[in-house]
Amino acid sequence: MSKMKICKVCSKEVAKSAKVCPYCGAKLKMSFIKKVGICIGIMTIILIISSALSNNDSNTSTASKNSTETAESKNAKTEWNTTETDIEKNDNMTTAVNLIKSNSDLRSNATMPDPASVAKSPFKYYGKVVKITGEIGDIQEYAPGSDWSKNLGGSDAGQIVITSDDGTITDMFFVGSTNNLKNGDTVSLYGYPIGLVDVDNKSGGKTTQLAVVGNSYDKQ
Repeated sequence: MSKMKICKVCSKEVAKSAKVCPYCGAKLKMSFIKKVGICIGIMTIILIISSALSNNDSNTSTASKNSTETAESKNAKTEWNTTETDIEKNDNMTTAVNLIKSNSDLRSNATMPDPASVAKSPFKYYGKVVKITGEIGDIQEYAPGSDWSKNLGGSDAGQIVITSDDGTITDMFFVGSTNNLKNGDTVSLYGYPIGLVDVDNKSGGKTTQLAVVGNSYDKQ
């Protein structure tokens, strides 16, 4: 196949690759077939790049969606275990903490049942915010990053034990800081009952206490 072409201006033979005639200086037009070939090549490259970007976006979106769904599934546990009252077995603490994260305003939904009634049948009050008043007999805060802090949301956390007038002992796992509260203070605690907990007492036995998870209190 000839590698030459004819200049339409001066009729001289010039190389097919030449863009300008070396004899007369006229611009040489690209052949139609060559133009088509170049256009096809450019379109092919664009399609390949577009396809690669689309696949990457799709993979990123899927990974992000899966990650979000996993986190939401983990944090959205709001089912109460009504068949087990032992808080070390029923995992109701996780449920209560998730509810507090989704709505921290406990005061506006609180009821005021007799503490003894709640301690007798805590499962009847699962999912309900109760207000319980008593005198603080023990109080402490947990260091950020500790196991208890993680169980209670991963930030400031503490524990407040109160005794009500009817003798009921309530052990509140507190989501947040207990601030300036101290032993002997009378407080009203707001939280979700989660079951019962057995605590060693001074006589060598165990005392059953009502366990609550909350984030609010009123100091009397």
